[in-house]
Amino acid sequence: MSNRFFDVQKSNGNFRYNNFNGLNDIGSGQSKIQIIGQLDYFTKKTLYENYDIIANNLKVYPTINIYPRGYELEGGFGGFYHSSNNHIDMIDHYYLISILSHEMRHAFQYVYFPDLYFNTEYGSAREYLNCSIERDARGYSLDYCLEMEYWEEAEYCKKEEERNELIIQNKLPPSEVGLNDDYFRRNPSIASVVARTYHFDQNSIVGADTSSNLRPMRNDRDNKSGCATFLVIGFLIIIILGFILE
Repeated sequence: MSNRFFDVQKSNGNFRYNNFNGLNDIGSGQSKIQIIGQLDYFTKKTLYENYDIIANNLKVYPTINIYPRGYELEGGFGGFYHSSNNHIDMIDHYYLISILSHEMRHAFQYVYFPDLYFNTEYGSAREYLNCSIERDARGYSLDYCLEMEYWEEAEYCKKEEERNELIIQNKLPPSEVGLNDDYFRRNPSIASVVARTYHFDQNSIVGADTSSNLRPMRNDRDNKSGCATFLVIGFLIIIILGFILE
């Protein structure tokens, strides 16, 4: 498996930073993560540090709520990325870094590769586990844990992936990894087609972009029509002035 952590690092210059209309403003883990309940000092420190590393790698800065163990997210997820507001909900877990890196990878997919993110379709837990964005997020999480030498978390990711493959092959029920198949039947994902520049185009349409390197360029048709309009108006003014001077 190629190391997605390094792959992104090498290609960081190939995509423009997108502040996502203020929802992806640069910030630290300490400012972006809200802990609901109690976490020990070491766990919080580890979370903040890894958030900063991943955010710098992927150029995404989602807000995060971390709920105490025992809290249940709909569908049986350990973490969930909300694309509408660039926000992640996570449950406190022994393997928090793998979940953190997985969900932040979803933010990266949505903000910078919307054409791939939207081109996803599933109506069951098996289809969900087998779709490209989930496989990519799981791969990034494993690569990250290996690179940062979180050996236990990496082993956890490997074992989870083995179980995921058995579920995809219909050899294990989705409940083996805590997923609720009914949730996916009620909330299917329907693939749609958007451009790679989808979010940048949306920014330019609503005029809400505040980043200096994201100013939309007018296309040739706009420039030509503007020049033509100016020439017509100028010509009419000359004719009117001619009548007045006579």
